[in-house]
Amino acid sequence: MERLTKMIASNIYIANIEFNRIEAEFYQPKFLKAKKQSGDKLLVEYGVKVIHPAEVKRIYSEEGTLKIVLAQNVRDNVMDWTIIKKMDSSKLPLISRNLLIKEDVLVTRSGANFGQTSVITIEPEKEDLFACADVLILKPGKIGGPLLSTFLNTRVGKLLMTRGVYGAGQPHVAPSYISRIPFPEYLLGLRSRIEELLYKSRKQQEISEFLYTSATILLEEELGLDKIQFIRQKTYTTSFSEVINNNRSDADYYQTKYRQLEEHLYSLKTVSLGSICSIIKGYEVGSAAYLDSGPLFIRVSNLNKDEFSLGNSDKYISLNTYNSLKQFQPKIGNILLTKDGTPGICYVVNEEIQGIISSGLLNLSLIDTHIPKEYLALVINSKICQMQVLRDCSGALILHWKPIDVHKLKIPILKDKKMEKLADLASKSKEARKESKTLLAQAKAEVESFIENASKNPL
Repeated sequence: MERLTKMIASNIYIANIEFNRIEAEFYQPKFLKAKKQSGDKLLVEYGVKVIHPAEVKRIYSEEGTLKIVLAQNVRDNVMDWTIIKKMDSSKLPLISRNLLIKEDVLVTRSGANFGQTSVITIEPEKEDLFACADVLILKPGKIGGPLLSTFLNTRVGKLLMTRGVYGAGQPHVAPSYISRIPFPEYLLGLRSRIEELLYKSRKQQEISEFLYTSATILLEEELGLDKIQFIRQKTYTTSFSEVINNNRSDADYYQTKYRQLEEHLYSLKTVSLGSICSIIKGYEVGSAAYLDSGPLFIRVSNLNKDEFSLGNSDKYISLNTYNSLKQFQPKIGNILLTKDGTPGICYVVNEEIQGIISSGLLNLSLIDTHIPKEYLALVINSKICQMQVLRDCSGALILHWKPIDVHKLKIPILKDKKMEKLADLASKSKEARKESKTLLAQAKAEVESFIENASKNPL
């Protein structure tokens, strides 16, 4: 105990007590090294301003015209639009200060993914964006948004951000701390280069989203969904025999829109998912097996329709655990499907992954070679299958999609050439997204290289 006290006191003395923080973790050698590598000039000295957006009662509307940027939309130098929320235009006077402009940097301020940072680039060219109060807005000053965001996504930048976190149960990052993060002045010479890479990356992301949207629209036209107006009725009826046959007594299962869906599915050529795929459920290792590093324990939160998504809340397992459970490792060409939490997300694996899938995921191997894998993923992610998933799921707090219902999922089948065309659009969308990620990685690598070289060869 005496030795620990001396060590803490020594670290505090060296650091001269910053931000009135006296806990030993704040002065860990890795944090002090990151600070030293970044120099003495603080973000505020470059004209960076940190703004906490105005908080309003969060009433979202599908018909709303004000697009709200959530913490879930902010990922490592990426704007993820998988989830889109809007508010009614009447809320504009309350959130006008939250308006985002080109090169604003966003930082998630709390929760499991605290400190994730991205930058607004080409997005406002389409529509106005407004930040929610779960993110902080950084006006980048003379550093520029792309360079500032990229720096905060480097190893050094992440360490500096993590250093400022407070709160055990719900981690937070304070605006006052962010404004006093040091930034290496020698990186300013990279500003135009990083901007070039970031804007190219966002253009590729835009192309990817356009191609996928085109594929979705074309699919819905081929399936005749564009001609159906799904009805939302407040009241509807069913028969006792239907309740018995379906083994479902919850009213939502019998909504009018689901009856419309069933009638339409009968008019199409469909096959059950279980008849064209072998389906293996993942394995739950338990929280006691979680580590800070090692092979990835792939969970529902890691998956979206475009790619694997990594974040601060990722879980890892030991090499021994991974080797003993390799039958649950997804391989290139497998199709992953979520069944819990956010059920129905489908993704075709196109890269090597060292890890195993959790029990909230299913690993599909396509048996019917006439059906392109990317077509199958596209159709499962589309409205015609997502409505089936939503109808079949149960659970009040956490949704669960039962394996028996997964096997019965009805998959519409088109003519071979049409399925190939849709699969090609989906594949090209993934290629563009991959190029976008490559450009981001290049930008990050160049900044990190400058930092490392400067550390080895100080002026």
